[in-house]
Amino acid sequence: MTVLATAGHVDHGKSTLVNFLTGQETDRLKEEKQRGLTINLGYTFFEYNNTTYSIVDVPGHQDFFKNTISGFANIDGVLFCVDSHQGWSVQSEEHFQALINLNIKNILFILTKSDLNEHTVDYEFIENKCTEFDGLNFEVISFSNLTSDVNKIKKNVGDFFSKHKSKSSTSSMWVDRSFTIDGIGKVITGTATKNLGINDLYLNHHKEALEIKNIESKNKNIDNINTSTRLAISLKKSSEVISKGDLVSNNQINKSEFIILNPYINSNKFSSSETIRVYIGTSHQIAKKIKFINLDGNDYLVVQLLKPKSIPEKQNILLHNLTTNEFAGGEVIFKSSNNYLLKNLLKGSIRNSHELVLIPEQLKSESKEYFEINKTFIESSKFQNLISSLIENIEKINKFGVDEYLYKKFYIEENDIQDFLSLTENLELLDNKLRVPSDESVNLEIYKLICEDLTEELSVQNSNVEQYDKEAVKNLFMKGYLVRVSKSIFISKDHIDLLKNNLSQLPKIFTVSEFKDINKISRKYAIPYLEYLDQNKLTKKIDNDGKRENLIS
Repeated sequence: MTVLATAGHVDHGKSTLVNFLTGQETDRLKEEKQRGLTINLGYTFFEYNNTTYSIVDVPGHQDFFKNTISGFANIDGVLFCVDSHQGWSVQSEEHFQALINLNIKNILFILTKSDLNEHTVDYEFIENKCTEFDGLNFEVISFSNLTSDVNKIKKNVGDFFSKHKSKSSTSSMWVDRSFTIDGIGKVITGTATKNLGINDLYLNHHKEALEIKNIESKNKNIDNINTSTRLAISLKKSSEVISKGDLVSNNQINKSEFIILNPYINSNKFSSSETIRVYIGTSHQIAKKIKFINLDGNDYLVVQLLKPKSIPEKQNILLHNLTTNEFAGGEVIFKSSNNYLLKNLLKGSIRNSHELVLIPEQLKSESKEYFEINKTFIESSKFQNLISSLIENIEKINKFGVDEYLYKKFYIEENDIQDFLSLTENLELLDNKLRVPSDESVNLEIYKLICEDLTEELSVQNSNVEQYDKEAVKNLFMKGYLVRVSKSIFISKDHIDLLKNNLSQLPKIFTVSEFKDINKISRKYAIPYLEYLDQNKLTKKIDNDGKRENLIS
């Protein structure tokens, strides 16, 4: 199945085109028939060349724009109607900007009422609109309800969308209708992505999977999907409170209060002083705060939601500035409810991704190794350093409480802590306290030999660890006896103690030169050591010259 939505200004022929292709009317409500316009989403389909083309007919009138955007959730492409006589109109531009900012790449423009003599919009006009956007697939055809051949129009649709497939990477279905049928019970419908498995479906953040009677598409029971598909899911429990805008996915997704977007189009015209509506799947809400930030030299958009929401990875989000009627959008690369992290992001205190312990996949560096924790990542060297820091401060942490300490200082969510600690044998978690397992397995003889190679100075010498037992050396790193500072430098826990002692003697704000002098090291060692201290929240870089704030207590 290929799922398409209509788009275009009110009265530009969207519902007429759908009726022409399918022989069905999508305006079901009495008010829709009386007023001659679409208010709610309409659903129908047609067959061509052994493929089903399911159509979501959206409203064109500005008053029902919220319903329009919900019709674009998880679709493969768009049938964009433009009245060739009236030309490109207000909602034409609004719908086009919304689609571009939702990263919907496949648009078949249909110039309607082509039987009329005077045309104010043509292929060249559409081409000029589209060519400025990279990767946008588009074609333009003409259509008249009076003179066009239905098989030719179906062929135009089929040929275009068979060439241009959706590349959705999410696994979800956003509920667009929820209703009860006598004798059947609760039914929910929506457009499912091709990556959604139909077994073990979860609603939002609920811990238990939905109890399902059956799943239908085109009024037939199905047991798998391999394309974007319109689904109707009949539930066993009609007591479930499910509404339009709820998320169905293959796993429990915790609610998030704020999200970081990688914007598709550069725009910094949005601010929290204006009213911004956020569209997520088939839902919408007003943003609480919004701000552009810079991480690693790249611009991202932080959005704080008024109501926390379950959002899948890599979801496309649309922002509508109701004050200026402008649009922005992007892909979700990070989500959280950690207010300490949000505060520092909005203040601009965090400028580099290495200041975050757990980062999204999009911020990974190809030159570094990572551990994965619930679809976020931590540098392997940073992980080892953090574990060493936790061991060294274990008494203080246990007085504070492990979950609160990691949440406030390193922004690690409570539900990620156990997975985080499971990556090491150095620490165990019991009753919200850390403990170090017995060190019987540590080979202290090898550790002593390696320390002699390194020397006691911070300008450490290279130690050929390959001459020692591989598992014993690995265990020394895992237990925090040895710490890798950079790809080419590792030191002992005694060196860490020396670094911290020297750091405590430096002023609140210090320079790289001052750091080099007190540690009696060259720049070759100073920069990796400072980066290590930055990562462990003992120092903080405050300018491009490398000046640091001393955070040691």
